[in-house]
Amino acid sequence: MPFTARLFAQQDPATEEAVPAANAPVTQAVEARDLDALFRFMLDTDKGSIVQHGALSLTPQQAKASSLPALARPSKSPIDGSSST
Repeated sequence: MPFTARLFAQQDPATEEAVPAANAPVTQAVEARDLDALFRFMLDTDKGSIVQHGALSLTPQQAKASSLPALARPSKSPIDGSSST
């Protein structure tokens, strides 16, 4: 049996439901452009677990600070052409 087939065969339905449920608030924070809510889900560490655009941020605070300029720019939805600020 291929590795991926074994991997997915080991997952139980509870896990398959839990992962999207846990990801939903993170996705909502990103869509709302709410950095405080987004970074609330990240562990406070100085080991460097966040990579953005190829640059390693050693702490969530560094990652949040590097995200602020992008958040200040309006975003444009490729689907409907609307923008948010």
